[in-house]
Amino acid sequence: MAKINFEESKECLDLMCDDKFKTDFSNLLRSRYPLFYITTNEERRFIKFLDSFCAVKGYECYLWDAYNGLVNLNDRKEVTSKTEDLKSNPLAILDYIITQAKGYENRKSGIQDKKDAGVNGVIFVLLDYFRFIEPNPDIERRLKALSDVNSIVGTIITGPYYKTTEVLSNLVPVIDFPFANQNEIKKALYTVAEGASLNVPDIISETRKMEKELVDSVRGLTMVEAQTAFCKSLVCHRGWNIKTILEEKRQIISKSGLLEYFDKTD
Repeated sequence: MAKINFEESKECLDLMCDDKFKTDFSNLLRSRYPLFYITTNEERRFIKFLDSFCAVKGYECYLWDAYNGLVNLNDRKEVTSKTEDLKSNPLAILDYIITQAKGYENRKSGIQDKKDAGVNGVIFVLLDYFRFIEPNPDIERRLKALSDVNSIVGTIITGPYYKTTEVLSNLVPVIDFPFANQNEIKKALYTVAEGASLNVPDIISETRKMEKELVDSVRGLTMVEAQTAFCKSLVCHRGWNIKTILEEKRQIISKSGLLEYFDKTD
C-alpha cells in the first residue's frame, strides 16, 4: 500500500466516518485508556481510517492478526520478538504489549523521546481478536493486567460484534465503527464510474445526473458491498439501473439473516 502525505491523510480523515466516532475514538486515546473494543466488519476501511488518523494525530500504530503476526502500520514490516513467537499466538502478543506498555510506564524518558519524535502515543490493534475471547484465565488475566497499565500505549480489540466475558465486561468499553457516510459513498461511486468510463463513455455524466439516487440506494451497506452493487449494475446494463442495485442490496441483507429488507421505491 503506497503511503500518502499529510495533506492527503487529513483530507481522507475529514471525509471518513462521523464526528461522534472520531471524537470518541480520539478521546479514548488522549485519556490514555489502555484497552477498548471496536466493532466493525470493514477491516480494510478501518485500517484506512487508522492510517490517516495516525498520520494526522501523531500516533505510532501496529496491527496484529493470527496470520501475519505483528506489523508496523506505517511500513507494513513485521515486528519480531527475541523471546516470543508473536505470530498465531494470542497469549504471546498480549505479553509483548504488556511489556511495551509497562516499559513506558516505568521509564518516563521513553515517553519524552516519543514526544520529541512527534509521537503522541502507541496503538496496538488486535484484528479479529474476538475469536480468542473466551472464559480463559490466561487470556482474561493478561487483558486485566493490560487494563491496569497507565501508559502511552493503547490496545484495540476488533470484531464484527462485541464479545466479552463476565470477568472483562466492565473493563473493555466499546464503540462502533460507523458505516460509510454520504461523502465516502460518493467518492467510491465516482471511482467505480471512472473505472468503467472507457467502456461506457457517458457514464460520468449519467452518474452526475443520478448521484443522489445512487448514493441513497446503497446506504446501510459496507463499502465493498456498495461497490459490488454499483459494479453489478454496470456489468448487467452498461449503465446505472437502480432496481438492479436495490435487488443486490436486498440479497446482501437477506443473506446476513439479521435484518429484513423493505423496498420503499414503490
